[in-house]
Amino acid sequence: MDSEALLQRVDALFHASGCATDAQALTELATQGADGAVKSGAVASSIVYGELLSPLSVFQLLDLNQEDTFYDLGSGRGQVVLAAAFAGVSQRAVGVELLEARHQAALGAKAVAPEEVQRQCDFRCQDALTCDLQDASKVYLCNAAFPRHLNASFARSLGPWRAPRLAALATCAALPEATRAVADLGVEDLLSTDGSTTSA
Repeated sequence: MDSEALLQRVDALFHASGCATDAQALTELATQGADGAVKSGAVASSIVYGELLSPLSVFQLLDLNQEDTFYDLGSGRGQVVLAAAFAGVSQRAVGVELLEARHQAALGAKAVAPEEVQRQCDFRCQDALTCDLQDASKVYLCNAAFPRHLNASFARSLGPWRAPRLAALATCAALPEATRAVADLGVEDLLSTDGSTTSA
């Protein structure tokens, strides 16, 4: 199955759950809860909504396998996590999203997914900088719109004390080199996607 077919299967879940996937609906989803998050201290650019156009390329880049627990930090409506579950590329796929509206969209899609997809994925409405990553072996972070200080925070937060099983991290934008060293993330652990994302 190619990425386009995979995303069509995922989009069918959103349609079945009543979550529209047209540009206007995605723009509305992108802004729901954003004001409250900013008032609570989130950086506005950190809650920009983007979606991956080729999840299979990320799965291949990370070399996901049935031994892996895959995390998507900033998972939005859960597109990548659901795609991972449909593709069966990992033992478990977990999405972590800060904003409730996006999290609810992910839960809605999961609820109408086939049982085997439901068993393979989990969604958490939490701060990706502080959530539990003890079981994470491969992580994807769509950080293309993040400011430098937020990328540095992510690099610092992904050290072995928080993610002891982390074997690979794929990002859309490079993490600051100085903070990678602090987090003990070697270059061999860091993979960069081609940035094939679309933002609302």
